[in-house]
Amino acid sequence: MFCENCGKKIEEDSAYCRFCGQKIGEASDPSKPPTGLYFSDDKSSPGFCALSFFFPIAGFILWLVWQDKYKKRAASCGKGALAGVIVSAVLVLILGIIMLALF
Repeated sequence: MFCENCGKKIEEDSAYCRFCGQKIGEASDPSKPPTGLYFSDDKSSPGFCALSFFFPIAGFILWLVWQDKYKKRAASCGKGALAGVIVSAVLVLILGIIMLALF
């Protein structure tokens, strides 16, 4: 049997899901996302910011996906992606100037 809230496999005679705590047979609140599939709260994340800095396209995609539902996490991703693009552009300009000066 699988939990209707988080989708993980649980024992047949369980009264509650051992992963998300949802009572078996009880309808979940549609306004609250399942905790097993999504983030249960919206907090700023330095980990996602760092990921977005090193992989700006991933940060931009995460920002697009989360901008309506998880505003603080989306902001972390957006800031990291923007910083990564700016730093990359500055490094390319500096290296270009150095190459022109050498040749």
